[in-house]
Amino acid sequence: MVALGKVFAKELIKQGTVKIGWISCRVRPRAYIVRCYRCLEFGHVSSMCKADDNFKSCLNCGKEGHRAKECQNPSFCFTCKKEGHRADRMKCPHYKRLIEDKSKEIVIKTNTRTAAPTNVRVETKRGNGSQKTKK
Repeated sequence: MVALGKVFAKELIKQGTVKIGWISCRVRPRAYIVRCYRCLEFGHVSSMCKADDNFKSCLNCGKEGHRAKECQNPSFCFTCKKEGHRADRMKCPHYKRLIEDKSKEIVIKTNTRTAAPTNVRVETKRGNGSQKTKK
Protein backbone atom coordinates (compact mmCIF):
# COMPACT_ATOMS: atom_id res chain seq x y z
CA MET A 1 0.00 0.00 0.00
CA VAL A 2 1.18 3.48 -0.79
CA ALA A 3 -0.20 6.89 0.19
CA LEU A 4 -0.48 9.39 -2.64
CA GLY A 5 -1.88 12.85 -3.19
CA LYS A 6 -5.50 12.69 -4.33
CA VAL A 7 -4.89 13.96 -7.87
CA PHE A 8 -2.09 11.47 -8.54
CA ALA A 9 -4.00 8.63 -6.84
CA LYS A 10 -7.10 9.34 -8.94
CA GLU A 11 -5.04 9.20 -12.14
CA LEU A 12 -3.43 5.87 -11.17
CA ILE A 13 -6.78 4.37 -10.21
CA LYS A 14 -8.27 5.54 -13.53
CA GLN A 15 -5.40 3.83 -15.39
CA GLY A 16 -6.03 0.65 -13.40
CA THR A 17 -2.45 -0.63 -13.53
CA VAL A 18 1.08 0.59 -12.99
CA LYS A 19 4.35 -1.05 -14.06
CA ILE A 20 6.97 -1.53 -11.38
CA GLY A 21 10.05 -2.89 -13.11
CA TRP A 22 8.87 -5.87 -15.14
CA ILE A 23 5.75 -6.39 -13.03
CA SER A 24 2.34 -5.00 -13.94
CA CYS A 25 0.40 -4.13 -10.78
CA ARG A 26 -3.33 -3.59 -10.38
CA VAL A 27 -4.19 -0.33 -8.60
CA ARG A 28 -7.33 0.30 -6.58
CA PRO A 29 -8.40 2.51 -3.69
CA ARG A 30 -8.18 1.03 -0.21
CA ALA A 31 -11.17 1.19 2.09
CA TYR A 32 -10.47 1.81 5.74
CA ILE A 33 -12.96 1.81 8.59
CA VAL A 34 -11.99 3.97 11.56
CA ARG A 35 -12.60 2.32 14.92
CA CYS A 36 -12.31 3.78 18.39
CA TYR A 37 -9.99 1.84 20.71
CA ARG A 38 -11.85 3.29 23.68
CA CYS A 39 -15.53 2.43 23.07
CA LEU A 40 -14.92 -0.06 20.21
CA GLU A 41 -17.43 1.63 17.90
CA PHE A 42 -16.85 2.52 14.25
CA GLY A 43 -16.68 6.03 12.82
CA HIS A 44 -14.39 7.90 15.20
CA VAL A 45 -11.04 7.60 17.01
CA SER A 46 -10.38 7.52 20.75
CA SER A 47 -9.23 11.15 20.91
CA MET A 48 -12.69 12.19 19.63
CA CYS A 49 -14.65 9.64 21.71
CA LYS A 50 -17.54 10.91 23.80
CA ALA A 51 -17.99 7.65 25.75
CA ASP A 52 -17.80 7.59 29.53
CA ASP A 53 -14.22 7.80 30.82
CA ASN A 54 -14.78 4.56 32.74
CA PHE A 55 -15.23 2.53 29.53
CA LYS A 56 -12.05 0.51 29.27
CA SER A 57 -12.83 -2.58 27.15
CA CYS A 58 -10.01 -4.25 25.27
CA LEU A 59 -10.21 -4.43 21.47
CA ASN A 60 -8.41 -7.80 21.51
CA CYS A 61 -10.55 -9.74 24.03
CA GLY A 62 -13.47 -7.40 24.82
CA LYS A 63 -12.85 -7.56 28.57
CA GLU A 64 -12.56 -4.50 30.78
CA GLY A 65 -9.58 -3.32 32.78
CA HIS A 66 -6.84 -3.23 30.15
CA ARG A 67 -6.12 -2.07 26.60
CA ALA A 68 -5.35 -4.21 23.55
CA LYS A 69 -1.67 -3.26 23.55
CA GLU A 70 -1.36 -4.80 27.06
CA CYS A 71 -3.65 -7.81 26.44
CA GLN A 72 -2.36 -11.35 27.04
CA ASN A 73 -5.75 -13.06 26.47
CA PRO A 74 -6.68 -14.97 23.30
CA SER A 75 -8.43 -12.91 20.65
CA PHE A 76 -12.22 -12.77 20.86
CA CYS A 77 -14.51 -10.97 18.45
CA PHE A 78 -17.27 -9.28 20.44
CA THR A 79 -19.03 -8.41 17.17
CA CYS A 80 -19.63 -11.97 15.94
CA LYS A 81 -18.98 -13.65 19.34
CA LYS A 82 -16.24 -16.00 18.07
CA GLU A 83 -12.71 -16.70 19.28
CA GLY A 84 -9.66 -16.60 17.04
CA HIS A 85 -9.87 -13.09 15.64
CA ARG A 86 -10.38 -9.50 16.70
CA ALA A 87 -13.38 -7.44 15.63
CA ASP A 88 -11.18 -5.18 13.50
CA ARG A 89 -9.61 -7.96 11.42
CA MET A 90 -10.67 -9.20 7.99
CA LYS A 91 -11.37 -12.62 9.50
CA CYS A 92 -14.48 -11.10 11.08
CA PRO A 93 -17.44 -11.48 8.69
CA HIS A 94 -19.04 -8.27 10.05
CA TYR A 95 -15.87 -6.19 9.56
CA LYS A 96 -15.28 -7.73 6.13
CA ARG A 97 -18.80 -6.74 5.09
CA LEU A 98 -18.22 -3.15 6.31
CA ILE A 99 -14.98 -2.93 4.29
CA GLU A 100 -16.70 -4.29 1.18
CA ASP A 101 -19.55 -1.80 1.55
CA LYS A 102 -17.11 1.07 2.08
CA SER A 103 -15.10 -0.01 -0.99
CA LYS A 104 -18.21 0.43 -3.11
CA GLU A 105 -18.69 3.96 -1.75
CA ILE A 106 -15.16 5.24 -2.35
CA VAL A 107 -15.08 8.34 -4.48
CA ILE A 108 -11.84 10.26 -4.79
CA LYS A 109 -12.45 13.99 -4.87
CA THR A 110 -10.59 16.02 -7.44
CA ASN A 111 -9.97 19.00 -5.17
CA THR A 112 -6.33 19.83 -5.88
CA ARG A 113 -6.12 22.03 -2.78
CA THR A 114 -6.47 18.99 -0.53
CA ALA A 115 -3.07 17.68 0.46
CA ALA A 116 -4.42 14.71 2.41
CA PRO A 117 -3.09 11.42 1.05
CA THR A 118 -5.25 8.68 -0.39
CA ASN A 119 -4.35 5.08 0.35
CA VAL A 120 -3.91 2.98 -2.76
CA ARG A 121 -3.51 -0.79 -2.79
CA VAL A 122 -1.12 -2.20 -5.37
CA GLU A 123 -1.41 -5.90 -6.20
CA THR A 124 1.23 -7.78 -8.15
CA LYS A 125 0.68 -10.86 -10.26
CA ARG A 126 3.35 -13.51 -9.97
CA GLY A 127 4.40 -15.85 -12.74
CA ASN A 128 2.60 -18.82 -11.12
CA GLY A 129 -0.76 -16.98 -11.17
CA SER A 130 -0.79 -16.23 -7.45
CA GLN A 131 -1.21 -12.71 -6.17
CA LYS A 132 0.71 -10.89 -3.50
CA THR A 133 -0.61 -7.67 -2.05
CA LYS A 134 1.94 -5.05 -1.13
CA LYS A 135 0.95 -3.02 1.92
